[in-house]
Amino acid sequence: GGPELIRYLSERKIQRAVLTRNLERNVGIMAGLYSDAVCDAGGLSGDGDVFHHVVARDTPSDPSDPASGPVRSKPSPDGILHLCRLWGVGPSEVIFVGDNANDDIVAANAAGCGGSVLVTPGGVERDTHSGYALGESEEDVRLRTPSLRVESLGELMERMMAEAEEDPSEGDGDGGEEETRRAGEGTMVYDGGGFSVVVPSIGVKGV
Repeated sequence: GGPELIRYLSERKIQRAVLTRNLERNVGIMAGLYSDAVCDAGGLSGDGDVFHHVVARDTPSDPSDPASGPVRSKPSPDGILHLCRLWGVGPSEVIFVGDNANDDIVAANAAGCGGSVLVTPGGVERDTHSGYALGESEEDVRLRTPSLRVESLGELMERMMAEAEEDPSEGDGDGGEEETRRAGEGTMVYDGGGFSVVVPSIGVKGV
């Protein structure tokens, strides 16, 4: 469902990014695979990029200063907040989609994202994390708790489409620029196999 989700977001001019513990140069391999799959699924009819930004473990925390220290990796919220600054949006406009509650969902909730979506293929939750001790306080549990669980990116796209159909701000296309602005509010991040994708979204943060 990944290529179809990217096409869906592209049609709505919704930006997308990658957040990963990998190196920036290695992200190109994944982006190339996604690009080929998106082409096979019909290509992009909106904007022309599969992903608009990459934040990796070697990404400078200050884009204007390559010598600055790298952005801290998940479960730190720094990568999400870095992308928020690049896009000029607040964390509450961000939806983070990940496959790891201990790293991805913690990062999303710590950043104050408007939504944190956990992907559990086959209904199975991954138990991997970065090797740190997991706390069991009320706050620790809250940080690991997603606002939505889905079994695939295809299911997430279906939820987004259903939400958009119910959102009166989507209208019938006659709302002009203001309607487009409202329909394009929000941001989302996806992590799969060590990679995460961030996108400004529609009303999915309300799901």
